[in-house]
Amino acid sequence: MLNRTAPEAQGIPSAAIERFVDAMAQLDSPHSFMLLRHGNVVAEGWWKPYRPEAPHLLFSLSKSFTSCAVGLAREEGLLGLDDPVAKFFPAELTRGADPRCREMTIRHLLTMATGHDRCALEYMTSSAQRSCPVAARWSI
Repeated sequence: MLNRTAPEAQGIPSAAIERFVDAMAQLDSPHSFMLLRHGNVVAEGWWKPYRPEAPHLLFSLSKSFTSCAVGLAREEGLLGLDDPVAKFFPAELTRGADPRCREMTIRHLLTMATGHDRCALEYMTSSAQRSCPVAARWSI
């Protein structure tokens, strides 16, 4: 169980959290948030119909954690956004790999711009997906 403390006890002004909540409320259907500082919950909230005791699906949550990890690694000087991904996974590249794989950067992955020449969503929702075994596994 996480400890709960007042925001000011952890050096955060409540007014700043209120501004954040107001800004979040303007977004298209936010679910919830929890703000932790020094291992303490200083604020949390849910927008209807979500509530703390009701689990719900969280699509693409792993992207949020991955982008945070990349941000921390960048801050520590372990990587740059324009570093090629292949630099970190040299054993994964084979002689038959598409040459564009060697050019794909961390930035490409974070912005989901990994080599499509047009919007992938358009492709995924079209009849073209029936001819692509990978696309057929996804339903949008």
